[in-house]
This record gives sequence, C-alpha cells and structure tokens, in this order.
Amino acid sequence: MLLIDDYTPSEKNLPLLDLVDIIKVDFLKDNKQEILAIKELAKKHNCQLLAEKVDNRQDYNWAYEQGFDYFQGYYFAKPRVVSDRALPSMKLNYLRLFIQINKEEPDFAEMENIIKSDPLLSYELLKMINSAYFGFIQDIDSIRQALTLLGLTEVSKWLNLFIVSQVGNEHPSALIVTTWVRCRFAEKLAPLFQAEEKSMQVFLLALFSLLDTFLNSSLPDLLSEFNLTPEIHQALTEKTGKYADIISLVRAYEKGQFNLAEEIMDRHNLCYNNVAKLYQEVLNKATEEAEIMLSMKN
Repeated sequence: MLLIDDYTPSEKNLPLLDLVDIIKVDFLKDNKQEILAIKELAKKHNCQLLAEKVDNRQDYNWAYEQGFDYFQGYYFAKPRVVSDRALPSMKLNYLRLFIQINKEEPDFAEMENIIKSDPLLSYELLKMINSAYFGFIQDIDSIRQALTLLGLTEVSKWLNLFIVSQVGNEHPSALIVTTWVRCRFAEKLAPLFQAEEKSMQVFLLALFSLLDTFLNSSLPDLLSEFNLTPEIHQALTEKTGKYADIISLVRAYEKGQFNLAEEIMDRHNLCYNNVAKLYQEVLNKATEEAEIMLSMKN
C-alpha cells in the first residue's frame, strides 16, 4: 500500500492520487472544510482515508461519520483513569460472560447462572435475541433455547457483539464499531500466526486491549478481575509473547502505520496483499455486524 502524507489539494498534486491507496489527513492542521474537500477527492480517485491526530471523542466520531477508514491519535492511547473506582457490577457480569463464551469448552450452566444473576443483563440479552433481525416465530426465553435454534457459532458471535456494545454504551457508536473490527481482525489473523486453535484467546486479547478506554480504569486493575491466560497477560502488559505481534499488527493497520505493519508481516513471512485483503473484508463485514447490533438497541 502507498500512503500520501500532508496532502494539499491542488491541480499540480492531483495526479498523485492515482498512484496512492491512502490519503493521510491531519485533524489538527486541516479545518473541516479542507477535510471535506479531501474526502471528495479520495472518493473520486478510489483512495482510503486515514485521520491522524484525532485526540478526542468528538473528532473521532465526526471522522467515522465522514467515512474515514483508519484512525491515528491519542483517543485510544490515553484513557482517563479514575483512581479507586470500582467497576460497575453489571459490566463485570458482561465481561465474565464474554470470557465464558470464548472458552474452548463453554460451560452453559455457568453462562446461565451469570445471566440469571443480573436481571438487567437478562432483559437486554433476551430483547436482542427476540429482535426482528432473527425473526423467531415464538419468543425465546433462554440461552439454551437460542443455542438449539441458532447453533453455538452464531449465538456466540452475537453474544460477543452484544457484550461489546453494552460495555461501551457510554461511548460513541464509532468506538464500538472500531472495537468490533479490532476483535474480528485479530481473530482472523490467528491462523496466519499458527494460532488457529487459539483464535478465541486472540479475540479476548483484542477486546481487553481497549478495555481501559471503555471503562476509564487502569489495565492492571482490570486484568486482576479476570482469570485470563498468561499469554494474554504477557501480550497486554509486556507486549511480548506469541500473541503480541498479532495485536501490534492490528493496531498498526488501525493507525495506518504501514511501515510497522510490514515489519511485523516480514517477521512472520506474511503476504502484504493477503493481509490487506483480509483487513478490508473484516472491516466491511464487522462494520455491518456492529451497525446491525446498534440498530437493535434503538
């Protein structure tokens, strides 16, 4: 992929857009009128857009609404940490359910216990399952019943997305969509890193890599609440181990850091074009899934 930085629209620079894949837009330097002009040029020349120096929720949400494909800035990197703040019990239950769903052998009795222990979780979950999207003729009143009708894979996918949307319900929808894309891309990368049998662990890693932003809490405090594998702890806290390069590659794509992405792919003998194609497929599909989930909540 070829990227152009600090692009200024002009007749002289116009031919460059036929040679590049991505236009990098500086959200601190360019005003909204200039950004919209670049957006129109990108559309005409079939270029993707990368928003850099996106440092707050408002800019991120606006960039997402304008159709930007990649984001770079401090919005994800600098969570607001509140000391001595306990996690809401409801969100803890969501995350405990998330971990249970993504075990190699989920304990459905334990899943039901978690759900039944939280009336609001039970209500929201059953409301989602009984939405018009699934089109059940009869009302579904338990996870076991949904599993029978939809199957484990389909139920797990929508439960995971439901939990992401609930944990992030205080944040703009754009962050929920981006989080879901991160989780799905990491999951799809797992086989390329010889970790296909651990794809669910990689999925969990991707979610927990953004959890401090979602919950305004420190990562060590969050990790102490859950029984995650040593590999996930190592990747998140030390940025080492067999999963570290997967999450680093995901972040590089999100931020448009394609030189870093190429370094990681070279270490693992991955084909640039194959990974780029995979990312585009995941981006389209995961965005569609997240928007369906968000529409169910309205």
